[in-house]
Amino acid sequence: MLNKKFTLLRIIAAAVVGIFLFTYLLFLLPWVQNRVAHRIASSFSKTIGAPVELGQVRFSLFDKLDVQNILIRDENKDTLFYTESLKLRLSDLYLSNNTPIIKYIGLVNTKLYLNRKTAKWNYQFILDQLNKTADSNQKNTEFDLKKLDISNFQFISDDQWVGNKTILSSTNILVNIKSMNGKNINIDQLIANKPYYLIQNKEGLNPIKTVTKNVKRKKGELYFNNSHLQIFANEIKVINGKMWIENGFSQPISNFDVDHIRMKDINANIRKVSFIEDTIKATVSLRVKEQSGFEIKKLSTQFRMTPEIMEFNKLLLKTNNSSIGSYYAMQYKDLANDFPSYIDKVTMKAHLVNANVAFDDIAYFAPSLQNIHQKVNTSFHFLGTVANFETKDFTASYNKSTLSGNLSMKGIPDMRNTEVKFTSVVASANYNDISNWIPSLLTKTELNVNSLGAMNFKGEFNGSLYDFVTKGQISTELGVAKTEIRLQFPEKKEPSYEGLLETNRFNIGKFLNNDLIGLVNFKGSIAGSSFSLDNIKTNIQGDIDSIEVNKYIYTHISTKGILQKKAFIGLLGIKDENVNFTSNLNIDFNEKRPKIVAVSDLHYANLKALNISKNDIQLAGKLDLNFEGDSIDNFIGYAKFYKGNLKGETSSLDFDSLTLASSIQNGIKKILCYKYLWNTITNRLFNFTLYSW
Repeated sequence: MLNKKFTLLRIIAAAVVGIFLFTYLLFLLPWVQNRVAHRIASSFSKTIGAPVELGQVRFSLFDKLDVQNILIRDENKDTLFYTESLKLRLSDLYLSNNTPIIKYIGLVNTKLYLNRKTAKWNYQFILDQLNKTADSNQKNTEFDLKKLDISNFQFISDDQWVGNKTILSSTNILVNIKSMNGKNINIDQLIANKPYYLIQNKEGLNPIKTVTKNVKRKKGELYFNNSHLQIFANEIKVINGKMWIENGFSQPISNFDVDHIRMKDINANIRKVSFIEDTIKATVSLRVKEQSGFEIKKLSTQFRMTPEIMEFNKLLLKTNNSSIGSYYAMQYKDLANDFPSYIDKVTMKAHLVNANVAFDDIAYFAPSLQNIHQKVNTSFHFLGTVANFETKDFTASYNKSTLSGNLSMKGIPDMRNTEVKFTSVVASANYNDISNWIPSLLTKTELNVNSLGAMNFKGEFNGSLYDFVTKGQISTELGVAKTEIRLQFPEKKEPSYEGLLETNRFNIGKFLNNDLIGLVNFKGSIAGSSFSLDNIKTNIQGDIDSIEVNKYIYTHISTKGILQKKAFIGLLGIKDENVNFTSNLNIDFNEKRPKIVAVSDLHYANLKALNISKNDIQLAGKLDLNFEGDSIDNFIGYAKFYKGNLKGETSSLDFDSLTLASSIQNGIKKILCYKYLWNTITNRLFNFTLYSW
């Protein structure tokens, strides 16, 4: 009896196993799998309120599902979601009481297309349907995903109503996941191959133009992460990525275009990533190129991002020609709203130490600097926007030149009208370094700028790069000068200058390449235009405490006139121990020997002491001069004396009128000296020796 019972149990067990195997084998038949899958798709269609189309389906009961050509359409029968292939590899999904484990999800040629031309999105009907069928008691289904492999993925969000379009695509995205436990995700590695990210801002169809306002978040509300996810990633790789931020559809300019930021060849290695609440942290290594030609060859940093700051700590940034470190941060009120207006709305904070900055790199952002092909080493603290910033403890060095101070600028990128303040300036420079920045100096041979040697300046700078006031003291090998001068550099016109100038033992002759003139002490005002001696025109008014001319130091000189080219025209008064006179004077140093035209009251002059005569001659009277030469030996022209006195070593002569004229005839120098009312005229031919009475 017992054997019969065991036999019956074996028969029943065999029948159950047979039925199970038959059912299993039945499910292995393609037409059965397709029928079951399409039944499930039909039920899913009713749940979401959208038609779901499937191609070929293959699955096993426990661990595998392959679906071809999944298509979901919107209400206009346009594609909302499509994937050519979906592959799932499962663990003991049905037999385990633990959280189900999805070993693998694979998607091939997948597209998600969201769009709207009105206030309603093309997926809104699905949300509405899900809200209708939602079960308030339904529990969230949790699962643990191990690997995600997406090939040829494209996400498009085309908001024609507001006026922006977002595209995210990638040739391949591979994610290896350690664990997924509720809102905690731990990723071992994520690799994105050739990703592309586009933000396109354009004119929207909404007739009511709304201005996005910064909305103050409620207590506990997050900006990025309202779901309170906690994401960790050991490594994220980006290979040959692209990112475009476009405002409008105009053609980009050749330099950096804030309306068309186009980055390519993005290669990144990001480690120790964490996303907790609204804070993202990571160790980043990055390379990228921008369409303007600007290139980040290496960026390594400890990165931190919150809704208020994007921070790069322990920064090393290498660009086309520059190397920068060690701290940089961008602060903003709203990331999405402020970055499109980066120049004005994003506050930058930086601490640069021994940074090598090339002006060729800066010129990508400020094209007016594109002809300055120089590089400086600098350190400073920086705070402000591109348009309005200040730096403190600024130091810069270039070859043997140095510069330090506190700098602020307001108005970039309009460099012509940008306000510049540079205070507590201490600078040292030389001709070779300056000529590298101002190459035109190399062609200005009229001024011996090289003779200035090492130049040291202390003072300040206020204005713009093209209209500024500089105040301070400059020390050179030729002497010392104190200045408070305004310089203007108008477009297509000669530069102009005006202000106060004081020199102390400045070798003006060496600076002008004129051996006749030596040291000068001057205090007064100047105003003029041009720095070229061919065009220079300077109004001078002031006192010359002393000036050396023809190896004699004249003192107590007052002057008011115009210095043009190498000539002076104006009023001159001298109260020196060896000469006392006032004069309307025209002195021209353009030729080998100076030319002098003057009408003067000469109260007293000792010609020998002044190195004009080799003999002891003293002269007084009213003068009318028109001659060239720097001594009696090369005197050519005339000198007329009225109501004068001429006193030699042994005699003295008073006269109503005396004229001394000198000329060269047939290679022989001829001097005429005649006195009004004399009965004879002295006339003598000679190879010149001093004529005496």
